[in-house]
Amino acid sequence: MFLPQPLPDFVDHTYWDQKKQFQLASDQYTNWVLFAVEKGSFRFKIGSLSGTAQFAEAVLCPPGMIFNREVLDPVSFHFLTFKNIQPPELPGAPALQSPLKLTFRDKQRLFNTLHQLHGCAAATAASEAGRAWAAHLLADLLQQYAWESSQPIQQQPGHDSSGEPLLRKARLRIEETACRELSLGELARELGLSPVQLTRRFKARYGLSPSALQQSIRLQKARSLLTETSLTLEKIAEECGYESGFYLSRLFKKQVGSSPSEYRSRFRI
Repeated sequence: MFLPQPLPDFVDHTYWDQKKQFQLASDQYTNWVLFAVEKGSFRFKIGSLSGTAQFAEAVLCPPGMIFNREVLDPVSFHFLTFKNIQPPELPGAPALQSPLKLTFRDKQRLFNTLHQLHGCAAATAASEAGRAWAAHLLADLLQQYAWESSQPIQQQPGHDSSGEPLLRKARLRIEETACRELSLGELARELGLSPVQLTRRFKARYGLSPSALQQSIRLQKARSLLTETSLTLEKIAEECGYESGFYLSRLFKKQVGSSPSEYRSRFRI
């Protein structure tokens, strides 16, 4: 396996959902920090490095440097802190020693890693096993970036970036309506596409289908409601757009690995 050597010394992990503004416009950290964006976007400046970060991108800030940032669209992101990072031993891979904007090519793999991080967000503070799993996922993020950066970019046959605004609109509509009824057919008609065209182009751009993104958003809301409220499973199912608590329970166990009641008792603080 190609991993940074030695592995990063994991410190902490927090997930922020739909953050409308940063409490501090700038901050300085004693450890390395990684902002891995799940949705929304923010503008940043670290030393001479500046730009914007959105889905499939992350920002790496070394210890002691001033991190300036401003939310552009309500942003959901994973905030990971760690020590002891060294450049990976990969020909052509960038040295992970300076402020860096990371762009991930394999969006499906990134999506899966971030999905797994959701499951251990509360566990990192509750158990060594949770921290160990979060550390593994952090290493996987850095490994993916290092490997992809060492490989030549191959243009996908027939790839056309002219539809980017349309796909961003599709993603925004899915995020806004994820917990309400919006069929793929309705969304495709709004955008002037067929359902097959929308699914193919959306998956090529974001690495997952529209329905997979919708399900991810719904399950994340279900996780939040389980740990932050005392709502019944039936009410949570209703809030998340599912037809019944029974259906949500079955889907939740399949996707998350535990029943809603087990998840609530394990991660509720």
